[in-house]
Amino acid sequence: MLKNIAKFDAAAMSQRFASFNQADLVHLRQWLEKTPHLPQLEDHEIFLFLHASNFSVEACKTRLDKFYTIRTRVKAMFEERDVNSDEFRFAHENYACWIMPKPLPDNRKIIISKILNPDRFNFKMILKLMTFVGEYELWTNPSELCDGYIFLVDLKNSRLSHLTQIDFMLNKQMCTYTVDAFPVRISAIHFINAPSHMERIMSIVKTCVSKDITDKFFVHSKPGEIPSCIPREILPRDYEGGQLKSIEELNDDHYNFLYQNREFFIEETKCRRVNERLRSTKNPYDDALFGMQGNFKKLDID
Repeated sequence: MLKNIAKFDAAAMSQRFASFNQADLVHLRQWLEKTPHLPQLEDHEIFLFLHASNFSVEACKTRLDKFYTIRTRVKAMFEERDVNSDEFRFAHENYACWIMPKPLPDNRKIIISKILNPDRFNFKMILKLMTFVGEYELWTNPSELCDGYIFLVDLKNSRLSHLTQIDFMLNKQMCTYTVDAFPVRISAIHFINAPSHMERIMSIVKTCVSKDITDKFFVHSKPGEIPSCIPREILPRDYEGGQLKSIEELNDDHYNFLYQNREFFIEETKCRRVNERLRSTKNPYDDALFGMQGNFKKLDID
């Protein structure tokens, strides 16, 4: 049993979200009981997926199944999740990705992403570090639920040579995981300090996500430009007008937070996975997400 999962307060969630129907949660709980290949979840966990799916029951089922299927099949990302490992500490020292501590006035939150050391870029470790963002907070604290996330991707330290490390299939799997499976609502993705090779970055990303998501992409090429929807005072002081701790300090805070909850991530790998032997139908994601393993592993950049 996974510890620290938040206790679900149906009355509070009904009051907070007018679209939430408690009968839908009952239906999903019964569906899970009849779907043996999936792990059995607490009500709060089920609600996370229902909320992310805009309270569509069928969309919730797909999101939930896709989430645990990817976390089971993509072992490079979702096994060995000890934040005290050498590889995780390496990733943390060279890459920042976490939720900003202060939300926007409209109850949306910002996820900041930035390469810290371009000379120690590791594509797979960056993706793996991203899988920890928001997980413990969402699973254990109902107040962390928000009306959407804005990704602020700072590309100041991006290099053209980094693109040669990209594993095409892994990138597609993790884009699918972030957009279609992880239980959050994505409001917008802003790329700031866009480099001269931004078109090549976008051509790679656009092969992995739907138009619904690419329509939420915004590219800012002017150095230091921040989207107008984000008040500067809630940003790290590395950015002009930012009033919070530096990126380096916030990055250390995030690592310390993960380390304090280290056992949660280790235990999660043992009890929240799919058993494909018990799936009653063919895995619907085999061809799209797992059928090309071994092909197109890396992209060549001229």
